Amino acid sequence: MHKSGTGKFFEDLRAVVESAEELLHATAQDAGERVSSARGKAEDKLRTARERLGELEKEFVDEARAKAQAADSYVHDNPWRSIGVAAGLAFALGVLMARRK
Repeated sequence: MHKSGTGKFFEDLRAVVESAEELLHATAQDAGERVSSARGKAEDKLRTARERLGELEKEFVDEARAKAQAADSYVHDNPWRSIGVAAGLAFALGVLMARRK
């Protein structure tokens, strides 16, 4: 299954956050005040990043869904205009691809 670029981006960001969390858990036994302090700060930042990532993904999905609904409504309200635009784009794409050969 093909993933969209944005879907892959969010998946990659989630993987980075999860890797950082694994690193923090792996170093949990390391002693020292500076290490504990740095680990605490990193955990806070990771928690914030995970929450923000979820918010951004939801915003993106909601916006994409709204745009898809708007496009669907436009096509239903203006079917002939939509067909004309699609035909024009197909023609232009055909001309460009024919030139490439």
